[in-house]
Amino acid sequence: MLGMKLRALEDVWDRLGRADPYWAAVTWEGKDEGRWSVEDFFANGVEEIAVVFRAIEQHGWTVARRRALDFGCGPGRLTQALAERFESVDGIDIAASMIELARGHNRHGERCRYHHNTVSDLRCFPDDTFDFVYSTLVLQHMLPRDAIAYVREMLRVAAPGGLVVFQLPTHRGEAELPPGATQTLVREPLPRGGFEAEIVPSQTAIEARAGSALTLEVVVRNRSPHAWPSLSGPDHRFAIQIGNRWRSATGALRKADDARMGLPYDLAPGQEARIVLQPRAPEIDGDHDIEIDAVQEGVAWFHERGRPAARVRCRVHGGRPAPEEGAPRLGARYPRLRGALVALGLDRARGAYRRLLKWREARRRPRMAMYCVPRAEMIAVVESCGGQILAVDRRPLPDGFQNGLYWVRVP
Repeated sequence: MLGMKLRALEDVWDRLGRADPYWAAVTWEGKDEGRWSVEDFFANGVEEIAVVFRAIEQHGWTVARRRALDFGCGPGRLTQALAERFESVDGIDIAASMIELARGHNRHGERCRYHHNTVSDLRCFPDDTFDFVYSTLVLQHMLPRDAIAYVREMLRVAAPGGLVVFQLPTHRGEAELPPGATQTLVREPLPRGGFEAEIVPSQTAIEARAGSALTLEVVVRNRSPHAWPSLSGPDHRFAIQIGNRWRSATGALRKADDARMGLPYDLAPGQEARIVLQPRAPEIDGDHDIEIDAVQEGVAWFHERGRPAARVRCRVHGGRPAPEEGAPRLGARYPRLRGALVALGLDRARGAYRRLLKWREARRRPRMAMYCVPRAEMIAVVESCGGQILAVDRRPLPDGFQNGLYWVRVP
């Protein structure tokens, strides 16, 4: 049966499949809250598979057209497109709600079969079954160890001479992981002394158009005596991330939660990492402060434990005039008093209650975690299974992820 973390992943995707399945499968901006039409959703799958097979033809690779596997099929967007090119096709997914929806959309009868996978492998298929195995936007939502295990299974079920194509982010940020970097699963809140971060933005003042997406590069350094793990489970519980809020020049809160970026690798005491944060400017003109801080999800922002957040001044133009503001909040007017309350721990009762409410709300809204496996590590996995790397296409993804699309021939 599924392990604890895969069971949590199953729960997240089953809830997504019931809430907004088409957007969960293809998270295009403006397509959430049911705004994917069924026709456009499946047409998108036909287009994607057409691009894949044009690339295969351009490279001169061959693929037998007997049987194909769509791993992580969701509502069947790609399974239906593959069924137009193969004698038979199988779709497999972790979420029962997705499989139920996919079966309802099946236009190819017995030539297209859907499977709800309740185990941590592909044991429902024997060795050497498929001429073509395809998976995109799926492995990135699994813990790296689970993604690697499933890649091994894809290679096992691929027939000799078959082609396996899968997508998986390689790293987050501009550079790949440094030698010796580790990625450890976070399991509990940091000790109170662990909330010591130094955040240094590459710029201290910028300009932006109202509503536009920005790119901010920051260096985050672990100034605490405790290591910061970089991985979290599918529910993001205890994840350590860098985030930002927007304040007016007088300290009034403009936007409470904006961008989030996880650690690219574990940070031991004294270690640092370069992170690219992508906030979005408010719709209000004037001078604003981008308040940048570390946060452990469901526990605390680091500034709530006494460490001040970093700030970048941003002049916004092209939006609406700023409203008149009332008096600044107590903490902004009397920072020393706030610091004394924090030192005495008197800020925690109110903060703990607010965090509990936010945590309950986050639990009601399923979120899609994103993970990476370094390119060199994934190539080593493929080669250890006897696979031949034909190509690895690299391209950027949203939120600073660098993508890898692997083309593998099975001898």
